[in-house]
Formats: sequence, structure tokens, C-alpha cells
Amino acid sequence: MSWMSDSELHVKKARDFLGEHAENSRIYHNGRSLKRYYAERYRIKRRLVDRDIEMLSSLGEDNRKLVAKQINNSHRINKRLYTILADDNEDNTFNIDKDKLSYYSVISVVGSRDPVLEKEAIDYVSKIVGLKTIRRARDSFNSNYKSKLKETVEEIRNNDIDGAVKTLKDLNEKTIDDVLSVANYTKRGMSGRYLLSAVESNNPLDYNRKIQIACVYLPGEEEYKAGIGRYIRNYYTKDRDKGFLLVRYDLNGKAIGSAICYIENNKFLVDSVEGHRTFRKAPIFDAVYKDLVYRAKSKGAKEIIFGTDGVNETARDFIRYLEESKDKYGLRKEAINMKLNKNAYIETSKEKLHYELYL
Repeated sequence: MSWMSDSELHVKKARDFLGEHAENSRIYHNGRSLKRYYAERYRIKRRLVDRDIEMLSSLGEDNRKLVAKQINNSHRINKRLYTILADDNEDNTFNIDKDKLSYYSVISVVGSRDPVLEKEAIDYVSKIVGLKTIRRARDSFNSNYKSKLKETVEEIRNNDIDGAVKTLKDLNEKTIDDVLSVANYTKRGMSGRYLLSAVESNNPLDYNRKIQIACVYLPGEEEYKAGIGRYIRNYYTKDRDKGFLLVRYDLNGKAIGSAICYIENNKFLVDSVEGHRTFRKAPIFDAVYKDLVYRAKSKGAKEIIFGTDGVNETARDFIRYLEESKDKYGLRKEAINMKLNKNAYIETSKEKLHYELYL
């Protein structure tokens, strides 16, 4: 495969460099970094990272121009968060209360004379970082930094929560910092070891076959032509009665999975759930299932269908999970009743039975 045109840097060198120095972006084309070069040449408005450079470099000139246009016109919408530590009968959707994040994180570490408040804080923060992380932080504080309790409590009483966070961070204690990380909420959102983020995205650079383990994702010229490029060109919008919808799933701020969905009239087909091996866990699959049901309802679907023809390992594991959980979810196997007038690759066939749920 030719990585770039003759007039450009041989991106094989860039790719080799990225493999050895992923954190370093000093790859040059005529003295300019490739990030800057790509952004300027193709007028890409989004901030590029090293992984994006490899993905863009894998494309020919024409498709690189198309991808740049798709990136600039893309959106990430309907973001939802789920804790993967919820009990079986507990709602695992997680709502961020920005006003309480910092306050609860401090209380989780130093405790409170109010046992109800302390339990409330620990219950909330543990859904993000885990109870063991909180216990380690509390043990460390009580064993080594108890002299800071009076100062921290005084800051809380004066409603100086930022000051209390800073006092604890200045201790430079990793176990405590792991809990205080939830105080770092920004407009981009937040991440946590046990917090699954789900978002609808039609940005082709959000889908990487090396991470989400699907051959229809970038990098690659043929992958773009036959897979992600067609999904994006035929993406579902409110003014259409059919089209594709892609959902990206991140855990602890890192992409680990995705769902390839297809909407046709009032039917919402989950063609396959793809992902890294760390994605193949029952609590994550439970959150993904509930997330997809929510998205089907939000699009006005009357029926959600989970295709059973997935071939990748994660897709097969998700199907096995549905088989084991079909009674809990009220799923039943039926023949698919969709025309599947699609303009991109779909694995689901009409010949087999698939899991269906009427909404």
C-alpha cells in the first residue's frame, strides 16, 4: 500500500515513528509537523492526535479529502454515562452532579461527622473509581496525613471546596489523587475506571480497528471505501427514514468498543457490537444493551433487533450474553422483518433468527 503521494513524506516512516514514540508528535513534512500539515492542507478543524495521523496517512489523497470533510461536518451527540458497578436490580445510568463532585470526593477521603453525608458521598464516588480505591485513599490519609484534617475541615466549613481539594492534592499521594480525579470535571466530560461513556459519533477517526477490533474501521484505504466511509455517507438523520448510526463506548476515557446500528422506518437494528477484549464483560454488556434500547426509543423505533450474525469475537460474546440474559430482558428470537435497503456493509441476514424486543 502506498502511504502518501510522491510529493509527500513517506508516511511509513511516520507510522514506524509513531509505533516507537506514540507520545511524540515531531514528525515533519518539509519542516512542519504532520499534525499541522494535515490540518492546514485539508483544512481540518478538529485537533488531531498521533493516532489520527496514522489513520489519515493510510488513505489515498482523494479519500483523505473526503475524510477531512467528514471530520469537519461530524458530531458527537447524546452522550450518556453508565457505572459498571451497579447491582443487578440497580439503574446503572450515571448522572453527573458537577456541584457535588468535588465536595463528595473530599468527603470520601477525609470523612464526615454526618454518617448519612459520608455514606452518600462514598456511594456516589465509588460508582466512578470503585470502593477499593476510596478505602486505600482513606487508609493513607488516616495513617499519614491526619494532621491535615483540621485545615481541610475548616475549608469545607468556609465553603472553599476548591481549597480543600488543593490541600489534599498538595500531599502528592497517588491513592488520594485517584479519588480526587473525579473533581476534574471539564466541558469534555469526565472519566473513571468504572464509568462507561456512550456517544453517537459520525466522526470516522473515532473508529479504529486496532482498538474496537472491526475490519470495517480505519486505518486502511479499503476499510474506508467499504466500511466506515459508507457508514458516514449514509448516516441516519431525522429527515431520513433509514440510515446508519454508530455508537462509541469509552471506559476510563479510552475507546474500547462500538455498536454498528442501522435504522429503517420504525426498526432499530444492532448489526454488531464490536470491541477490545476488555469490553467483553457482563456489566459492560448490560450497560451497552440498556444504552442501545434507550437510543432506539429516542429515535422513535417501535422495535429493536439484535443481529446474531456477528463474526468477530466481541460480537459473538455479546450475542452469547443476550442468549444468557434473554429472559431478564424479555427478548425473543424472530425472523427479521426489514427490507435492509442499505448502502454499506451489514452482517445481519434475513435467513437467521435474531433477538427482538418491542418497545
